[in-house]
Amino acid sequence: MTNIIVPSLYLLSGACLYASIIHLYNGLRQPKDLAQITLSALAGVGFLFAVSHSFTLNAQDLAVFVIALKWSLAFSSLFCLLLLGFVCLYTKKRPLYLLVPLFIAYVTLFALNLMQPYSLQYSHIVGLETLRLPWGESITFANGVNSRWFYLGLTATLCGFVYMFYALGSHYRRQPSGAHFSMLLALGFLFACLVQGVLVRLSVISFVNLAWLGFLGMMIALSMILSYENNQRQRESEAKLRGLYELSPLGIALTDMQGRYVKFNEAFCGICGYPDDELRNLDYWTLTPKKYEAQEAVQLDSLTRKGYYGPYEKEYRRKDGSLIPIRLNGMLIGGADGQNYIWSIVEDVSEWQRIHMALAESEERFRRIVETSNEGIWSIDSGMQTTFVNNAISKMLGYGPEEMQGRLATEFVFQEDLPVLKQQMAMRRQGVGGFYEIRFRRTDGSVCWCSITSTPLKDNTGKFAGSFAMISDITKRKHAEDEMRLATQVYQASSQAMMVTNADNQIITVNPAFTQVTGYELEEALSKKPQLLSSGRHDKAFYRAMSDTLAVTGTWQGEIWNRRKDGEIFPAWLTVNTIYQADGAIHRRVALFSDISKEKANEDLIWRQANYDMLTELPNRRMVYDRMHEEIKKIRRDKKHMAVLFIDLDHFKDVNDSLGHEIGDNLLQEAAQRMTHCVRESDVIGRLGGDEFVIMLNELDDINCVGQIANKLLDKLAEPYMLGFEMAYISASIGVSIYPDDAAEAATLLKNADQAMYAAKRQGRNRFHYYTPAMHEAATARMRLSNDMHVALADNQFKVYYQPIVELATGRVCKAEALIRWQHPRLGLVSPAEFIPIAEDTGQIIQIGDWVFRQAAEQAVHFRATHHPEFQISVNTSPVQFKADTENHTPWFAYLKELGLSGQSIVVEITESLLMETRDEIGAQLLALRDNGMQVALDDFGTGYSSLSYLKKFDIDYLKIDQSFVRNLMPSSNDMVLCEAMIVMAHKLGIKVIAEGVETESQRKLLKQIGCDYGQGYFWSKPVAAEEFEKLLTR
Repeated sequence: MTNIIVPSLYLLSGACLYASIIHLYNGLRQPKDLAQITLSALAGVGFLFAVSHSFTLNAQDLAVFVIALKWSLAFSSLFCLLLLGFVCLYTKKRPLYLLVPLFIAYVTLFALNLMQPYSLQYSHIVGLETLRLPWGESITFANGVNSRWFYLGLTATLCGFVYMFYALGSHYRRQPSGAHFSMLLALGFLFACLVQGVLVRLSVISFVNLAWLGFLGMMIALSMILSYENNQRQRESEAKLRGLYELSPLGIALTDMQGRYVKFNEAFCGICGYPDDELRNLDYWTLTPKKYEAQEAVQLDSLTRKGYYGPYEKEYRRKDGSLIPIRLNGMLIGGADGQNYIWSIVEDVSEWQRIHMALAESEERFRRIVETSNEGIWSIDSGMQTTFVNNAISKMLGYGPEEMQGRLATEFVFQEDLPVLKQQMAMRRQGVGGFYEIRFRRTDGSVCWCSITSTPLKDNTGKFAGSFAMISDITKRKHAEDEMRLATQVYQASSQAMMVTNADNQIITVNPAFTQVTGYELEEALSKKPQLLSSGRHDKAFYRAMSDTLAVTGTWQGEIWNRRKDGEIFPAWLTVNTIYQADGAIHRRVALFSDISKEKANEDLIWRQANYDMLTELPNRRMVYDRMHEEIKKIRRDKKHMAVLFIDLDHFKDVNDSLGHEIGDNLLQEAAQRMTHCVRESDVIGRLGGDEFVIMLNELDDINCVGQIANKLLDKLAEPYMLGFEMAYISASIGVSIYPDDAAEAATLLKNADQAMYAAKRQGRNRFHYYTPAMHEAATARMRLSNDMHVALADNQFKVYYQPIVELATGRVCKAEALIRWQHPRLGLVSPAEFIPIAEDTGQIIQIGDWVFRQAAEQAVHFRATHHPEFQISVNTSPVQFKADTENHTPWFAYLKELGLSGQSIVVEITESLLMETRDEIGAQLLALRDNGMQVALDDFGTGYSSLSYLKKFDIDYLKIDQSFVRNLMPSSNDMVLCEAMIVMAHKLGIKVIAEGVETESQRKLLKQIGCDYGQGYFWSKPVAAEEFEKLLTR
């Protein structure tokens, strides 16, 4: 009998054990080679499988057979699992969706196999039988019933085989080789053996089960294939190392421990400058200069302790005596003869040092260029973090280089420009450079406009590494562009006509407003001279003066009359400025002008309303005074006389009250006409107000004619007045004063005539009376009042009353006017109209005005604290106060400060006559008031033309329209037109308007309708004491 099966199992198990040891050794030498370690485990499992399976074939007892069968099947399951893991590691495929279920299945099968009484193959074993093989060998097998777990194990095994065939097949297609094909054949052999074993197990065929041969054959094949591949790789590696040694540009040398050269390559000979035969007779120390002895001792110590040294740099002495710089690395190795040797790698670094020095010089030159460049240089990495900035960037933005280093570029860019920066960075990432403009934020928060030329940076692998930018500060250019755009917009959109001429005084451009004002299109005006607009109203002297001024100052400003294209002549306000070239020659002249026809018409209207009585069209009080001053100067020069007749219409109030204001107005107009017919054209007739008129008889050679004229006037004015369907009868009382007999000044003349008129009234009316010295009684009375005023101030006889000033838009009382009243112990309440003129004449007005100011300031503190923090009180200031002492208001400022009160709490009211004073002290005091926060109101506005020009000269905060304009305010009336014109003019100048004398709801509504800001008058309240006024505020 010849035994083949069992001996073969023992032989193959020994081979598996040997393979397990060999592959474990190889795997541990190469820690990353998991395939070797897995194959070692696979070989070990194969060894255990072969041993356990041999026991099943020789078992004589059922218990021994079952135990051997369980372990044989357990090791076969583990073998399949490890084989699957090896294939995955070898092919580098790890499909977890398949491996995890299979792993769980194999582990489950392994455990179930050991737990079942007859293993996974059998649910029951009847007994053992012996199979005699053709060559005479007998083996034992079981006669039993198949278990259902047998089919589960078969399914898991088939799934594993399908995947392994797929993985090895794909690997072979990618890397076709004999080893890979052999693996596929071995796997096929194992599969065939497993199929034969299944067929035998299912009793399809009757023969020995050869599955064990497939397992062990597969194991031996894999071991041989992997060993073959390792040997092949080792041979290739040795060939590469040999080629590296022989062909390497680096010097490689092997020395013994005494420094003698044992082996070296051709590159080492080239570095040392010695031929091969000479170098063999030299040692390491021959090539090493003595200055490196200490350094060599350190490196030898490192070699002894660590087994290697270097890298470090030194020099070799060549055969020709020259020194060559090298970089040296070495390691200690053991030789086949048991001796230690030093393996050294030598690199010639002379070229590297030359390049390094050249690079260092280049970098130094670049650094100097970068640091001294006027252009900013900014480098960022791929994450937009700053890697470098030069000093120019620091100067532009105000940050130090160390402050910017490492910070994101976006931190310095305005939020609105971040999309531009990100878009540009996207282009850099694509390898595209670019130019763009962006705004940076300086340390002080200001804007720095910059133009940027940016290029992408790449690393050694060609990947995007950042951006390099050249940056220029274009802030000034941007500002200039903005100013140019603004200038262009202003030029095109300006409501003022603009015309630009060249050095030859030819028009080169005009704006749309020019066409709108003059009617000339740009094409019609080009190359023409400005004389195109000449009206013919100005003589040569006017244009010569303009030319001379332009030649000296380069500018001219003033009113001029121009002619439109349609021939219409219009007034314009013209400003001409000159633009010079660098050498001082004229480059351009720019003319700006606006049509002031409406303004001139409004000024004329205001002037006429301010100087003429609109009812009778006679000069008003202001004009009368002006004309009287002029006539006095003329008469004084010519030594002639002038008579002033002060006329008051008797019983006019009765007519006005009984027949109505309209009839009264008609009577005044008719009376004015009659007066005109009684005097010469050179004489002046004026209406002072109400029913009071004045006539100036000028340049009289004989004053005896005055009586004749006065009687003529009395007769004419006493004639009946047919006014519509009504007949009215009045007379006149006339007072006469003669210049220079009765007075030498206009005011005194008028005052004396007024006193004489009252004398005529007292004598029975309808008569005239000359002023005589006997009228000194009036002066005496004035003296008594003047004396009493000294006592009144000390005895607190004066009281300050307050009249509310109401904001028309809201109806709120926001201001008050302080008005003085005199409670005389004997005369009772004396009107300011009686004692203020006396106080002004005597100078007592200064003390009285100061007392009123202090009372009003103290009251302002109270009103602001209890009612409104911005409440204002207006204080009337006499012109006498301004003229008396230029330092008069200084104590006021100090008193306000003492009270803790701001200057804005007080409004100082002045009269138009004060503005017409030409003394510098007046302007200085107004400026002092302004500098201390106090506001100024112009009282009784509309009584003088001259004040209009001073509205531009002085800062006036409020205009107070005189009550004479408000008294007869009606829709579409002249007073309405005048008031609206004054309000519009004031608002254009930035001045608020207060209307005085508001007495009716109609007046209030009309004033609000035409845009008046504030109102004051009996409609709201008469002047009242502070206690009563406070009740008004609390309503």
